[in-house]
Amino acid sequence: MAILERPRSPNTELDSRQALDLGPGMLIPAWFDPSGTHAIRVCPQVPQAALAALRGHPPLAGFLGILPSDLDEVLVWEYGTDGLWRRRTLSDTQELMAAVQGELVWGGLRVWSARCNALRRWWRTDAAKDVRMGVVERASQRAYARALRQMVRRAAQTGPSTHEHNLRVKPRQFDPGTFISTTLAEEAAAETAFRMSPQPPPPPCY
Repeated sequence: MAILERPRSPNTELDSRQALDLGPGMLIPAWFDPSGTHAIRVCPQVPQAALAALRGHPPLAGFLGILPSDLDEVLVWEYGTDGLWRRRTLSDTQELMAAVQGELVWGGLRVWSARCNALRRWWRTDAAKDVRMGVVERASQRAYARALRQMVRRAAQTGPSTHEHNLRVKPRQFDPGTFISTTLAEEAAAETAFRMSPQPPPPPCY
């Protein structure tokens, strides 16, 4: 497990703040790491409520830059190179929290962008052909069912005699991405399907 040390204030060795010999503290999983492979060092003086907030914080939320409550109770303590703990000032703690949040937000954005680029590249390969055709087929089926429901609603409103010929839906022939339609309802679905690209857009990145 990798240990992430917090940035130290300049001139730690010459720091006039009170230094406390509290031991090395404890290591807990980093709140922003869904893999659980990184840990942060926590001062023994940190309240249990703050530790519980860190342990219970959703890793994905932390990865996106959403900070746990009471995080200032953790970051206020600085572990020096001399093995002693010192308290940061309020302004230093707030500045550190803002820097951590900014790094997490931009880091998460870079990971998300890289994932989307990789997905788009894969989507254009032959390996994704079956998945692409499945997306086209499901979209076409939904369009057909939606158009047919609209025809049924209109027939119910205007009477069966006007639209009776439109509701006699013949068995349709399906060719991936298109429809060979025989009724007005199928033609509406076919129009939606024909507007789709031969290679539909990749699914959204999450």
